[in-house]
Amino acid sequence: KGKGGGRLPGERPHNRQDIENCIRDLCSANPVVQNADFDWRCRRFLGELKNKDEERFHSALNMLHSSTVEKDRAAVRNWAAYLNTLLRKFDSVLYEELKDKDMLAQGQPKAEKPERPRGLRPMSSAPRDMD
Repeated sequence: KGKGGGRLPGERPHNRQDIENCIRDLCSANPVVQNADFDWRCRRFLGELKNKDEERFHSALNMLHSSTVEKDRAAVRNWAAYLNTLLRKFDSVLYEELKDKDMLAQGQPKAEKPERPRGLRPMSSAPRDMD
């Protein structure tokens, strides 16, 4: 691999320790989430977000805190998946970029979403009552 680590020219590399410190601080301030809940996808997402926009990075951490602080730990079966879902909803464009990078790295073509004509809804498989 090159020295750029997959970054675009002009992008600042995130310091992995900065991300770890922010996660540790979040876990200290939030009795519900644990460090182990942040899998590599969460950490990568947060690192990329920090590289792109530090303010949005902190907004994402605040969103994670506010979305989980009142949650019952037992109410979530898979905390890593839950945190990833929250982050995907926070910035779906970045999530898709990272997903596409992963697919290309595995030699798979980028996932194309079929386009649907505007104004049309998918048809339901349930029969409709026609009066």
